[in-house]
Amino acid sequence: MGRVGQSVSSLTFPRDEGRHPYAEREWWYFKGHAQAEDGSHYSFVLCYFAPLTLQAYFLSIGAQNYFFSVIDEDKRLCYRAYYGVKGKASRCRCSEHRLDLSYGPNWWRQGEEIFTYLMHNEVPGDVPISLDLFMKALKPPLLINGTGMVDFPGGHSYYYAQTNLDIKGDLTIGNETKHVNGVGWIDRQWGRWEWGLISGWEWFGIHLNRNTEASVWFLLHPITREYRPWLFNMILNDSMSMLNAFEVRPLGYWKSKSGCFYPSGWRIIAPEKRIKLTIEPLLKDHEIFKGLREAACTVKGTFEGRQVSGRAIAECAYSVSSPFVRVPYYIAIKFLSRLRMLSLVRSLLRKPMSRNNSSLAYF
Repeated sequence: MGRVGQSVSSLTFPRDEGRHPYAEREWWYFKGHAQAEDGSHYSFVLCYFAPLTLQAYFLSIGAQNYFFSVIDEDKRLCYRAYYGVKGKASRCRCSEHRLDLSYGPNWWRQGEEIFTYLMHNEVPGDVPISLDLFMKALKPPLLINGTGMVDFPGGHSYYYAQTNLDIKGDLTIGNETKHVNGVGWIDRQWGRWEWGLISGWEWFGIHLNRNTEASVWFLLHPITREYRPWLFNMILNDSMSMLNAFEVRPLGYWKSKSGCFYPSGWRIIAPEKRIKLTIEPLLKDHEIFKGLREAACTVKGTFEGRQVSGRAIAECAYSVSSPFVRVPYYIAIKFLSRLRMLSLVRSLLRKPMSRNNSSLAYF
């Protein structure tokens, strides 16, 4: 799979699996699907956030330290724990040069070999949850955008994914422990950018039954809320590719208890590979906190004209000013966008909008 000091484009492993002190923002995501020996199915999502720089701390809204979620797919239950930055809340501890993370009793670190990992995570409460896993990457890292570098509003981001990990370990729910095995995904991102120029995004980590994985990521227009296709990266067997033309359509919306509106499903179309995929959440309530939803999904459709199926994790991340958060504003924007809202505003104000408007410059 690799060797210590192995370089891929501008990234070097295992060094770039560790903390980057110059980055204003950095996170380590893990998402997985697993089956127990008794045939029951589960999905996992967790994230460690590096401590924010002082500037990023004051500019960020709803900064996070750590969250962990376990979905019992058969019982349609979701267990979760979330820890934000509040007062004297403890921070994620992370090391440079290699993966070594911890938050309270939770930890995630590199194994003895490169691209192998060990982790322990737990959720306290009336029904305590714990997850202990060993993970081994079966494919090389996927460099998002082909280089591992992505232009971001107001800055840039380094970004790579490990899309196919063999995972095995023990899951405890309450007093019952089960041995599980399945497939996992690691998402790594760090850099400097301006949150004020981003109103939200939606992301999919897709596993298909043709030994194919896809990372699909797109932004939402800050005014009209229209979908703006951004990045579609794939690994077919061990061959990496990037699609430049694709379309994402929401299939409807669901309102969470926090008042946010999230899509109840999606359809992804990419003519270049004759891809037509329908993605549907297994259950609605996958919200981690207001404005962030991590949904375990089923996938079905066609790839290169052939029938495929699979699993996915869908992430919906919206800013607090998003129309998906405030219902009347969302309804108004959706209606006005169909009437070419920008043209309407120009005519009402009789003042052309600059093409260099920073909030629109990245779409």
